[in-house]
Amino acid sequence: MTQRKTILVPTDFSDASAQALEYAADYARMMDAGLLIVHVHAGPNTDAGEGMLYSGVEFEDGNALTRRLESIKPQTADMPISHGLLSGDAGQEILRVATEQNVDLIVMATHGLTGLARTLMGSVAEYVLRRSTCPVMTIKVPK
Repeated sequence: MTQRKTILVPTDFSDASAQALEYAADYARMMDAGLLIVHVHAGPNTDAGEGMLYSGVEFEDGNALTRRLESIKPQTADMPISHGLLSGDAGQEILRVATEQNVDLIVMATHGLTGLARTLMGSVAEYVLRRSTCPVMTIKVPK
């Protein structure tokens, strides 16, 4: 008996992450895979990568974050979906979960920063791309 494939989809609750989730759902249907949707809580006013300070959900407690995360589903949720709320460095936690869960693909949004902003703030997507042991698909959403 073969084990169902898993696609890991990190979310920062942005529109870009929502669009990446839809791509991941399309691939999940083609691969007969399940989705593992994760959010890494970095904490208030800390560098969350992608060139942005973390600001969207810093006042939510763990239960509120969990509810918010679990409400995230693709438009057509016809595959197994699980959620995980993580804490720490986003890139490191995404890679840790990918390894522990033996995921087959990571699908994540990139905010497409270039130049000085990317150099100063770093990029979670680039970090994951360079260090992942499984395939990574990045979705750049047009501005």
